[in-house]
Amino acid sequence: MAYSLSPWLKPRFFITGTNRPLAGGLMYTYKAGTTDPATTYSDDAGTTNTNPIVLDSDGQCDLFLDDAVSYRIILKNSAGVTQFDKDRIASLGSTQFQSFNSIAALRLRSGTTIANAAKTLGYYAAGDGGGNSFYWDSTSVATDNGGTVIKPTSVSGAGRWLAVDTSYITPEMFGAYGDGIHDDTEAINKAIAALSASGGGVLYFDGIYRLTENATGTTQTRFTISSDNVTLVFLSKAKFLVKSDSAITIIFALAGVSYFKTIGTLHVESDASTPYTTTGAYGAKALVIYNANGKSSEHINIEKVLVTRGSGGVFISNAYAASNRVTNISIGEIRTFDVTYGFNAQNNGDGVDIGLVYTHNAYRSYFAYGCESHRANVEARSPHTAGTPLNLTTYSVAEGGSGVNTDDMVINLSVSNGGLEATIAAIRNIGDGGASQKVSNIQLRIHTDYTPTTVLALFNFDTDGGSASATAFAAKIENIFIECNTPLATTPLVYSPCSWITRPTVIWLGMSCATTTQIRSYQQIVDFRVTKKGSQYFLDDIVLENNVSLTWLSTSNVITPLAKLDASNNTLYGAANSTATYTALYGGTGGVYFNVNGASRFQATDSQFRPQADNSYSLGNGSQRFSVVYAGTGTINTSDERLKQQISDDLAPELKAWAKVNFCKYKFNDAVEIKGDKARWHLGVIAQQVKAAFESEGLDPFAYGILCYDEWDAIEETLDQHGEVITQKVEAGERYGVRYEEALILECAYLRSKIK
Repeated sequence: MAYSLSPWLKPRFFITGTNRPLAGGLMYTYKAGTTDPATTYSDDAGTTNTNPIVLDSDGQCDLFLDDAVSYRIILKNSAGVTQFDKDRIASLGSTQFQSFNSIAALRLRSGTTIANAAKTLGYYAAGDGGGNSFYWDSTSVATDNGGTVIKPTSVSGAGRWLAVDTSYITPEMFGAYGDGIHDDTEAINKAIAALSASGGGVLYFDGIYRLTENATGTTQTRFTISSDNVTLVFLSKAKFLVKSDSAITIIFALAGVSYFKTIGTLHVESDASTPYTTTGAYGAKALVIYNANGKSSEHINIEKVLVTRGSGGVFISNAYAASNRVTNISIGEIRTFDVTYGFNAQNNGDGVDIGLVYTHNAYRSYFAYGCESHRANVEARSPHTAGTPLNLTTYSVAEGGSGVNTDDMVINLSVSNGGLEATIAAIRNIGDGGASQKVSNIQLRIHTDYTPTTVLALFNFDTDGGSASATAFAAKIENIFIECNTPLATTPLVYSPCSWITRPTVIWLGMSCATTTQIRSYQQIVDFRVTKKGSQYFLDDIVLENNVSLTWLSTSNVITPLAKLDASNNTLYGAANSTATYTALYGGTGGVYFNVNGASRFQATDSQFRPQADNSYSLGNGSQRFSVVYAGTGTINTSDERLKQQISDDLAPELKAWAKVNFCKYKFNDAVEIKGDKARWHLGVIAQQVKAAFESEGLDPFAYGILCYDEWDAIEETLDQHGEVITQKVEAGERYGVRYEEALILECAYLRSKIK
């Protein structure tokens, strides 16, 4: 009995879809076509392996097969999940096995003329990296794909050489050189077609692949993947070289695929003489994702993309029906040098998460429109002259867009070594898409290591190209939150001259403007909610510089000063000066003064709160009362004889009337409504009884201060510009009242008359 190495030599296995060794994997060996265990060996002396064989930390094992046995091998991971199931495997020493130096040599023989198993030592020649193991299937009529299915030239009907393991394929197995010299485009396409035919799988790249030059002036795609469950593994040497002068070449296009992923770095190097412009993008696009064939592209996982010179890194487009959205895209890193775009989402691409977009000399590092729910970190280094590192836009259908809103975008943007770009970030709504079209819910956190000219631009255009409409444009930009570290910008915010029906709401945190006038000009077009502290603007906290006014912008764009600090006399005016009729509050040496209609009404000193005019103003009124007054001592009422006249001690008529008034206990209605039976009892008199008693004695009750009656008109609710209630709504009404100090005086006088 003879024992020889398996066709894999000393096999090494990887976790499916990765380049990581299958450490602890389990290899089960059976007789071909059965589940009957078959013995394997660890050496040619016949030392028996366990069944299953446990792979070492490198995913390897020593595997010798019985020359007289054809095997079935099932490989599982340590958790028992099947990695592959391969049948009809024979040893290298088997009389059923023969080796060939090339695919061409293999085509010259069939399994009926030689052994039923074969090994190619290379594709063109032994050692060129394109070798593979095959078995003969006399019944197969599969199409020859130049790599994993080989039809001998002598065979006219059934009979094919089939690759033993199609879970691990490389472009070299299909004729790629991977030397950076030969054109490998056709070979790679054959490998991709083989994956599609088998319903997915893993394609490994570990060479330098030169691709066909695009000199047509029109966009060309080199590799289209339209099958689900495909994994591309880019090993350390993998790189793609492309020349595309004045045209675009797409390297990989994902057309309506699900569960696609890459492992390692998709490295693309373009030698286009015009890699980027402000009006066009030439050279290579590393990866384009779109919907196709009635399917969306979804569940896409890209580990890393690296592009040097060209159109850009990753693009999402709407090439076919807009009903199938591209969704659930996860990208670890995009890194580009001298490109037009780092990342570009065109009317498609929802639910995008990018760990890092790093660009050097890019026209637009991140450009997205007609999509939603993005989370990304963007680092723009030395941005392209006149470019915009971040651009978020909504285009109407008439302007070549989808009419889909751009919504829910959270971007962290870092820009360094710049200054020649037009703006740091732009938010645009272009084309008359109607009142529903908008860019909304944008959160930007911007960091720069220099002072940019313009940080944010807001554009509301009715036509593409930036022309402003003469009439108001109904589209909206709303709910914009900006946080920026830069201490000063010449123009931190610019906006389109197009008329706005609804002003954008922009909350700006952490950046100042050159002048306060600049802020006011922004407020005329934008609901620009900022506050300033020192040299920075912050939300919910206001610190005014000396002699700098805080102003309010009405809905009709009328600027109204609210407050101004004059540090020279420690005065805070409720306007630009102390004499303005709308002054509400100002401070002076005598305390704090409350002004109404241009006149001081009340004053708060360090020991008193007092009216500015004696005996002129009430505390509350009939319809707007205080509930309880707390005081350390009683109220002091003026009783100076010099201030009185018609003094008389004849109270007989009044006491006769008062004798008819009964003291009683009662509960208030509103208290019962709130507290029920727990509402407290109160003691006193009833105003209507006082009125009736005086009238029974021929006295006018309202000629006396004891009885009060108030009527009031309705007061409508008033709101400020932010919808906060300034004045509560009051219904029209009337109410009786009693001055209890007067009532008690009458009661005392009545009791004194009885004692006498």
